[in-house]
Amino acid sequence: MYFDKVRYFEHLVQIAYRDGSLEINRLNANVYGYRFNKNGCWFITSSQDNNLTDLNTIKVKASHFLSDRKCEGFADATLFKGYIEIGKEMPQEDEIIGLIKDLCDEAKALRNIKCEVIVDMKTINKKIIRENEEFAEEVRRLIEIEIGLLELRDISTNIIATNYRVVIPWSKDYITKVIDTTFRETMNKLNIYSKARPLKPYQYGKANIVFGFETSAAFIHEISHLLEADYQYNSRFIGSVIASKDFNLYDNPHDYDSPTIRFFDDEGVSTKRRSLIEDGVVRDFHHTRNTAAIHGSEPGSAYGLFQRPIPFHTTLVLKPGDWKEMEIISETRNGFYIGGMAMASLEKGYIRIIPEDSFIIENGELSEAIKIRELKIPLTNLKTINAISKTLSIRTSREKEWIVAEKAPYIRLEAFVT
Repeated sequence: MYFDKVRYFEHLVQIAYRDGSLEINRLNANVYGYRFNKNGCWFITSSQDNNLTDLNTIKVKASHFLSDRKCEGFADATLFKGYIEIGKEMPQEDEIIGLIKDLCDEAKALRNIKCEVIVDMKTINKKIIRENEEFAEEVRRLIEIEIGLLELRDISTNIIATNYRVVIPWSKDYITKVIDTTFRETMNKLNIYSKARPLKPYQYGKANIVFGFETSAAFIHEISHLLEADYQYNSRFIGSVIASKDFNLYDNPHDYDSPTIRFFDDEGVSTKRRSLIEDGVVRDFHHTRNTAAIHGSEPGSAYGLFQRPIPFHTTLVLKPGDWKEMEIISETRNGFYIGGMAMASLEKGYIRIIPEDSFIIENGELSEAIKIRELKIPLTNLKTINAISKTLSIRTSREKEWIVAEKAPYIRLEAFVT
């Protein structure tokens, strides 16, 4: 039976500026847990104080519960040993307050805008201690930035633009620059939305679509769900051609540009680059120790300290191609450009995207901004991807309570527009 102890500590300072009001809140959270695994079945218990029931009593309970359970195995793994620290110094609270107040005041002076900016400064300490007293410990510092802008018109035409970003504080100056840049990107979105007109019915149907960085990243995020080892429909994917030959997807947990960089997963397994799709062919899935035993692969993709771990990506990367971004647009005679999106989801047989900023492409040029209700991309249309740009850009998002990231280029493919 595998056994470990988990200690999780989080210190949070949240600064929120909401249309002239300021909130500064602090939180300290401690969680302690014991985890047992037999043949892939877990017994997990935790508490927010260090007064868990006597370990011997819990061991007896775990042994009794797991004695007749069968969960198809628990793969061997290379376990991380030691201590790692990610991130340096946090910015001063007063500096953040002054910056976000000035940005909101500037936006309000230009237009009739309600402004909300939330900055979460987190220090997280995670430690996994095994039965032989070996341990894997990480101290991580993160800044989460959420921006919401509402332009007040009449009730039927109020316009909303939002943005979310996560960064590691390698320096104080870097953080303030990121907040400023993210705010101005959100203002630019608002400007585009204010000019967009509804899509005309005759423009519905199959079309050539160019995804900008943000939408492309959200698109591969949904493809990543297909590659979870416990996804119910993926049993026949390994070895299957699901995308065009230029499509190469991998998970890179050691990407130093990404805020999701990690050297061990939530099972304490050392992480490494995992090739998922090569030349359009599915080669591997995201794995926990349980799913790796079932599929004959390697673990290292686990999320979940105090619940049964599930597999997903850390920093998902779509390998760049050889196109320039504007070259893709200029070589698209007619179609649509999708810069950002409000939502993306994996449905049965297709990926659904609700765009935010969209433009018509006419004769290889961006013309007017338009409002597209939704895009549907059948999974078979992954084979229609025929242009991938040279440059990658990173997007951060949340999958349940975990922060994940995607690095993606521009891509062109076919989709159904409504």
